[in-house]
Amino acid sequence: MNNRGIVADKISQLPEALILQILCLLPTKVAITTSVLSKQWQSHWKMMPKLKFDSFLHRLGLENVSKSLLSHKAPVLQSFGLKVRLDGRNNAVDIGILIGIAMTRNVRKLVLEVYFHRGSFAFPRSLYNCVTLETLKLILNVVMDVPSSVSLKSLRTLHLLAVDFKDDESVINLLSGCPNLQDLVMRRHSSSSVKTFTIVVPSLQKLAIHNGSGGQQRWGYVINTPSLKYLKLEGSKAFESFKIENVPELMELVYLELYTNKKEWWKLLPLVLLSSPKLQVLKLIDDIDCMNFVEASGVWNQPKNVPECLLFHLETFMWEGYKWKREEEVEVAKYILKNTNRLKKAIFSLKCVSSEERLVVVNDLKSVVRATTNSCQFQFI
Repeated sequence: MNNRGIVADKISQLPEALILQILCLLPTKVAITTSVLSKQWQSHWKMMPKLKFDSFLHRLGLENVSKSLLSHKAPVLQSFGLKVRLDGRNNAVDIGILIGIAMTRNVRKLVLEVYFHRGSFAFPRSLYNCVTLETLKLILNVVMDVPSSVSLKSLRTLHLLAVDFKDDESVINLLSGCPNLQDLVMRRHSSSSVKTFTIVVPSLQKLAIHNGSGGQQRWGYVINTPSLKYLKLEGSKAFESFKIENVPELMELVYLELYTNKKEWWKLLPLVLLSSPKLQVLKLIDDIDCMNFVEASGVWNQPKNVPECLLFHLETFMWEGYKWKREEEVEVAKYILKNTNRLKKAIFSLKCVSSEERLVVVNDLKSVVRATTNSCQFQFI
């Protein structure tokens, strides 16, 4: 008996559940090849609860994926992943067939990564009406045209990475069809056609938005999520407007980046501060060239009550590209420094401040720090 046979024989003595766990640690393509080890091993992979096919990297045809999936016998498919690049040979019909087969296996988690450079294609209806689907992760550079008849009642987690939608209605149709959604992650790309993304999901508890660069586009958001407890905003350079409504339970936001060269950013900041009692790190960014900025662009209206995050949790305050000659920036900086009790580190980038004015700016900022935060470390770079 060769070494391969010895190893297979030893593993064969393990409980079936443990064998399946081991197979799930392997790439699916490799796990399937174990069927050549012996007659007994011909059926092991067919009961694997997790399958992942990569026809993009390994040139594995969708026809072969379909054959493998049809041979699969597990009554419940805990996870099904597919990565594919569509071209003249592989089309959306193939994707629809594979998703349909996965649905017949009572799939719980679907991870679909599709690359297609010829426009949009319609997803199969089965994707929008799966009663068992709990997690859906879409990594797509295609346009989704979502029908109004979406019914994903078991869906708890939805990731939309580089996903574009045909129109605002498609966004509303998808989210309104997920009445029990709790976790939503979005990463938008520069060609996104939906200008204002409306998120009205009463059940949503966690929301993470990465706004991308946006190119020349400026995107807006309207968030109405009464159960939201966690909000993460990244890549805010392309934010044009941001409206938060009805978020009484937002409690766990600990890190925030906000670009201060965008229209009316100072109106967004108080709202986020008041809605984020556990905020620990605040980073403000202005990447406009020092020679081109406007000295005054708005009026800072400080909150009537000092936000809880400033009083009890904020430890790090950073401002890249701080512009001393902008009145609203000076007022914001002083307000935060004056009202923080636990600040440990304050970092200001003074690239737009002349060497003659630098000392004045430094002393001006340090002068407003509360006595309780005298231990705060300042860095001026």
